[in-house]
Amino acid sequence: MNPTIIKSATIAGVALLGLIIFFALGPIVIVKTGHRGVVLKFSQVTGETKGEGLHFIVPVFNTVK
Repeated sequence: MNPTIIKSATIAGVALLGLIIFFALGPIVIVKTGHRGVVLKFSQVTGETKGEGLHFIVPVFNTVK
């Protein structure tokens, strides 16, 4: 096989694996109707709240309760 094709396939595979891991960690948070989401960074309250609906967060550092 051509080394260029192998290198491209490897890069595409690594990128796909990175996307799968990113989305598996849960960057999307849904706050139910009538509720407020409190943003926690490393389990510490940040003072930021999220209204009801769909929100995107940094999955490794932030959580919403």
